[in-house]
Amino acid sequence: MREQIKAFLTKLNLLFPLEGKRIEPVLETYTDILLEKCLKTEYDFKKLTSYIVQNYKYQSFPTAKYILDCLPMAEIRHFESVTNEGDVIIVTLPNGMMYSFTVTGYGKELRDIKNKLQFHYGKCEINRYPKGTVLIGDRVIEP
Repeated sequence: MREQIKAFLTKLNLLFPLEGKRIEPVLETYTDILLEKCLKTEYDFKKLTSYIVQNYKYQSFPTAKYILDCLPMAEIRHFESVTNEGDVIIVTLPNGMMYSFTVTGYGKELRDIKNKLQFHYGKCEINRYPKGTVLIGDRVIEP
């Protein structure tokens, strides 16, 4: 990982040259800073370079903070295949309101939805039904 980061910073230095004889210490410091972040998440450095070249407004070498702020644009996300695509999730809020959702291969994960709902509304009842389930009023009709 360290070598990938160094290669990225060297390429960035060709595009936005550092001035003076301080190139090596700066690149080492930036490498250490980025390595700390990159151990937790995987990034596409080619995509990161492209993003910085397109959005950076100055001719000088970008700051470490700027590069860190750009990292989310190059995050590599691994998606799991959804085996229950088409399932129906019915959320009942504490006040009795019911909302239905269909499971798809994209969007937010169920645990994120649960956390957000519980944060905003308190304890919610969440039920999962097989594909083809119909909600009519407060009645749930399974296939």
